[in-house]
Amino acid sequence: MLWAGSGHLTASYTGDQAAVARAIDTILAAGKESGLPVAMNGTANLKQRIAQGARIFMGGVTPEIRKEAGR
Repeated sequence: MLWAGSGHLTASYTGDQAAVARAIDTILAAGKESGLPVAMNGTANLKQRIAQGARIFMGGVTPEIRKEAGR
């Protein structure tokens, strides 16, 4: 499993949110390419993240959000 943790990435990229977004996209692509599930925190853009290969979401996932995402 890969972890696309926005908090850790924000610290690593000194708050550069554009770099964080690129890093998350890179991690998701690597997971999809290698067949590894990707975990991430938060539920922003849930449908998009599922399409990109995210499979595990930590925190904030409510029944309503799952229903909206078709899960």
